[in-house]
Amino acid sequence: MVNDIFNKILIIDDDEDLAFIISEMLESYGYKVTCAESGKMAFELLENNTYHIILLDINLPDATGFEICEELRRTSTTPVIFAKIIKYNLEFEQTFWYYMVVERTKVRKSVTDFICEGDKGG
Repeated sequence: MVNDIFNKILIIDDDEDLAFIISEMLESYGYKVTCAESGKMAFELLENNTYHIILLDINLPDATGFEICEELRRTSTTPVIFAKIIKYNLEFEQTFWYYMVVERTKVRKSVTDFICEGDKGG
């Protein structure tokens, strides 16, 4: 069960399909997820909303994830998890299976670890 106090996640990723898959997975665990396709869109969302974790792609159309994180650190201490999908030389079905089995587990564990630390006041 997700702690209602620490449950809002912002995904910043220009790959709409991937962001959708990750958001659906996290929402199925009880998280409230918002997606932004660019750094500009993310900062517009951050002006009026509070998030407990940010999942941030490294390569975005208007900036790198590192540049966005640097700008974010000027005004926020929200934990950031950098995400980069490595495309293996596999058939679609193998790549999809790898993501669904391995990467989903890693994303959920990373998010849960951050939420648990925040819940402890750490």
